[in-house]
Amino acid sequence: MVITMAGLQEARRVAGGHARPLMAAMTSAFALGQIAGPLWFGYQSGVSQALLVAAAVLVLSAAVLFRNGART
Repeated sequence: MVITMAGLQEARRVAGGHARPLMAAMTSAFALGQIAGPLWFGYQSGVSQALLVAAAVLVLSAAVLFRNGART
């Protein structure tokens, strides 16, 4: 978490008043890594296919909910 905080502070320093889009992109990239990393590791280590399908359904449902929430 410290490296993430340092990265966001650097984004604020570099972008100044226009830091919000950069910080949002950085946060989204971090979140994507937090989701994709365990899924990829599970796939590589031979975790049950049913568990990977359940995780994929969870990720897709979160994306749908996020998309629908962005419309309101």
